[in-house]
Amino acid sequence: ESGQVTIDLAYPVHVEYFSLEHLDPRVSLNPASAPRTFSVEAFEAAHSSPHDFGVYTYNNEEAAKQLFKAPEGRHHLAISRVRVRFHGNHGYAGYTCVYRFKVHGTAKHKWQLAKAVERTGGEVTLPLYPNAASSQAGATIARGQNLTSPDLIKQFPWHIRLLRAAGLAGQYGGPAETILSPSNNLVQPWAFSGDVGHVTINLAYPVRIQVFSLEHIDPMISANPQSAPKHFSIEAVDANGVFHDFGPFVYDIEAETSNQVFPVVDTPQVPITKVKLNIISNHGYKGYTCVYRFRVHGLRA
Repeated sequence: ESGQVTIDLAYPVHVEYFSLEHLDPRVSLNPASAPRTFSVEAFEAAHSSPHDFGVYTYNNEEAAKQLFKAPEGRHHLAISRVRVRFHGNHGYAGYTCVYRFKVHGTAKHKWQLAKAVERTGGEVTLPLYPNAASSQAGATIARGQNLTSPDLIKQFPWHIRLLRAAGLAGQYGGPAETILSPSNNLVQPWAFSGDVGHVTINLAYPVRIQVFSLEHIDPMISANPQSAPKHFSIEAVDANGVFHDFGPFVYDIEAETSNQVFPVVDTPQVPITKVKLNIISNHGYKGYTCVYRFRVHGLRA
């Protein structure tokens, strides 16, 4: 009934809450094996003295995933390790089961959050930092003059577009909506004519931006790595209609990862509702530029 686990976090974080998960008791073979009482100790470094983060109770008659707010007096600490001690379960002496334990908070440095985005392939799993530029969440492309460059495919004759739709012609990229949705299709980016272009995104919800990520395909398997964006900047509009500028940034096709992250140094206090990605140049190909994915991560307002 008693046990403990020590977790080295992916990066130092100002802890705001924890979550603990067991199986829904209606489908669990042994709901009495769920933890009941547990405590959390947190460390700023691996060998530092622990900070007491309190004692909590998991109720197996409520939701399978339960949240527990960290003490507000501990929010200033940058935690790199936590130890969870389980002091009893719901009545089974044989063993105790834990399905998931999570630590949620704000990264000590935004570049560390950026590295976490990089390691997770761009999809930050923490609910505090979702991707607000996801079509699955409700983000859309804003069309119109000076909002989004025309899709390359729309500039081809109608019969080429028809053959492409039937799978009988080569790929010429997809619509701008492609960058809002994950895809395993390595020949289906958003493409626009030339090396200068832009796309405007209505975010799924207002967000306090922490980091952007931009993705092209790995140059080792790309038919045209020079079509990747190089210099770019971002304009944003907040909920009050005020414009904010971020960048300029540089996408490096020789970097270790094709999904590259760009932290925001000064996060606007007013949540952002719309962003415009301005591609200023690519890596040398004048015919067209391709973008595979663009993400906007931050605190949901």
